Amino acid sequence: MFTWRVLKGHSATLIGHSKPEVPKKPFLGSYRPTYSVQVIAWTILYPNKMSGGTDGQRQERALPTVSQPALDLLRSDVSSIATRALSPLSDDAREMLHRESWFTIMRRDHRAFKATLALEETIERLRQAQLANGTVFIQEAALMECVHYLVWFEGPLNTILGELCFLGVRAALPFRVKRDSEWVQLTTPQDIMDASVSLKAGYLRSNQVRLPQGVCDTKLRNAVAHMDMELTEDGSILYWPRLSEQPEHTTLWKLQRRVWAVRNVCVTIQKAVAAGIRRYLPAFDAREEDERNAFREGTRS
Repeated sequence: MFTWRVLKGHSATLIGHSKPEVPKKPFLGSYRPTYSVQVIAWTILYPNKMSGGTDGQRQERALPTVSQPALDLLRSDVSSIATRALSPLSDDAREMLHRESWFTIMRRDHRAFKATLALEETIERLRQAQLANGTVFIQEAALMECVHYLVWFEGPLNTILGELCFLGVRAALPFRVKRDSEWVQLTTPQDIMDASVSLKAGYLRSNQVRLPQGVCDTKLRNAVAHMDMELTEDGSILYWPRLSEQPEHTTLWKLQRRVWAVRNVCVTIQKAVAAGIRRYLPAFDAREEDERNAFREGTRS
């Protein structure tokens, strides 16, 4: 991962860390999440401070992302749904459910994580170029972080929430959405994937899955997707929610923390779902190893 530090003249310097050490303060530290099936890993070093403007302005301390207790609660809720969906089934029925999910959601999740990894590698190349050649304008850094958030929102977050919703439906927790004037029940993986991230998150929260607040920011997602925003020289990001004349405000550094929060949530859900599948599908470990080897070969080519 990288952090941005602002230099005089409103430009931003990418600061990289090849071998992060664990800082002493409680909200800091190194974090190495892994996506077990696709074997995707990131290393993040939380900086001590992030500047809120030029060198002469007061520096802003980085805020924590999702707390570990909140992630533990989320993991417990996800495990509960996976157990409720899979435990009553026979081995054959569990295998059929897993195959149904794989060909519509999990395979798409695989592609989403690979594409996100490609973006992370692009950012890393930019960091290396920055270290060699100089500075990047802060507006460019802010725009990249907006795209970074959109990729995580519509990629891994969308697909992993879809997988969890599918397990919820199979656990006899109906997923109903209103279309025009009628209520429709979503039952197939494709129907669930066609639902928006906000609908998926709302369904999960209504069934006692404690998703951290602020992770699924639809207003920010829509503004970035439609480029309905303005970037300023001090790292501020103004964006306009749909049908609103008044903009909302965030900053490059706050948005970076939000991206980290989305990543933490995605990895936590994926690990909990994978653990549930592994518990009830003994053949999953062998299949996971095959997918891991295939993914390694794909990243080398």
